[in-house]
Amino acid sequence: MPADSSVSGRARHRHPATHSIGLRWTGLVRCLISLSQGTRLGPLQTPQTHGPLSPAGAELAAAKAEYQDGLRFFTHFGGSLSQRALSGRNVLDLGCGYGGRTVFYAVDCGAATVEGLEVSEAIVARCREYADAKDCANATFRLGLAETLPYADRAFEVVVSFDVLEHVDDPFRALREIARVLRPGGHAYLVFPTYLGARSSHLDYVTRLPALHRIFDPDRIMEAVNSVLSAHPGRYGIKRQPEPTLSTLGYRTLPSLNGLTLDDARVAIAEAGLELELERLAPFIRESDPIPGARWAARVLEAWLRRSSLPELLIGSVAVSLRRPDG
Repeated sequence: MPADSSVSGRARHRHPATHSIGLRWTGLVRCLISLSQGTRLGPLQTPQTHGPLSPAGAELAAAKAEYQDGLRFFTHFGGSLSQRALSGRNVLDLGCGYGGRTVFYAVDCGAATVEGLEVSEAIVARCREYADAKDCANATFRLGLAETLPYADRAFEVVVSFDVLEHVDDPFRALREIARVLRPGGHAYLVFPTYLGARSSHLDYVTRLPALHRIFDPDRIMEAVNSVLSAHPGRYGIKRQPEPTLSTLGYRTLPSLNGLTLDDARVAIAEAGLELELERLAPFIRESDPIPGARWAARVLEAWLRRSSLPELLIGSVAVSLRRPDG
């Protein structure tokens, strides 16, 4: 790891080992997961990029769903970002998923070119297959990592990223790379949850119960999750998951997550030399959520957010508009 990476940031912030209270009751976690099955807090059935068992057809269906959901990215900015921001621009879609949103940016937003980047060669192949099916010639895809973007300096006018920054190995390096590949005056539009949010566990493949990762020890959570996966092989379409690891930020987290907090993100943005033009926080409950009282709860939280800061536990997503300074 380079000497100027996030290790220095970790020492400066004196991070704790984990963001959870640390309860170590594996049996209780397993019981809660079981009780959520068949309810509105049960699993969200989508193919997973980490250890998928789903067939290629399911991944193409996921790409189609991403395309149909393309407008949602812009709604996170509260009306300050429109599709016109991508029109005629050279765009990098960092962490492009199955390619559906990449094609949306190319076709519906009128981007001149869109380059989608993913970490799996198999997923990159699926992205290309979907773009071909949509006859989209100005969307291309490449294998690569956010920390070492395979592009020249100042290659893009716009970088977009949706629910990716919380997954990268080192968000400090990733943001420096975003700054490097942006042209002077170019913009990055990023949407991501922070690890402290109640809905940020990314356990949707087995349960959508909120805040498990803030209450229980991450090792005990994964013991329970893998117990459920082993007891019902094939039901969830995902393989046994790895154990929690220590991230570059110094947190012990659930698999594939780096433990990024809102403060971490703000520091990383500043250290990358990017100007923060907009930061918009959204509550973790949305009016459209299929749970009783969602509309009322979402409006209460929105009103609270307009008057003061929400505890990070109650924040669902962060949307930032960043600008690379001229010169």
